[in-house]
Amino acid sequence: MCVPADIAALTFPEQLVLWSMRNWLAGECRRKLIVRELCQACGCAAGRVALMSLDTALMLLTRHALGPICCLPLPRREIAPDEAAVLGLVAASQA
Repeated sequence: MCVPADIAALTFPEQLVLWSMRNWLAGECRRKLIVRELCQACGCAAGRVALMSLDTALMLLTRHALGPICCLPLPRREIAPDEAAVLGLVAASQA
């Protein structure tokens, strides 16, 4: 998957995954916000499953990565290489 350099070029699902990941990495205080947005986008049952999947994936990545995962702050439009890699993993899992 070739990830563009700007968030605007991503599809809505890709933007939602990136936004969710950035919020997740920002801290536990963002959890309610993430679940609300995922429920709005996917329906509540699917949104909760998506959050559990995000929890699992990011916990595994942050615990087993060779170094810190580079994730840009929410307002940034650029996509960091680590963020692009996670989007690629999500895309591969959907294929």
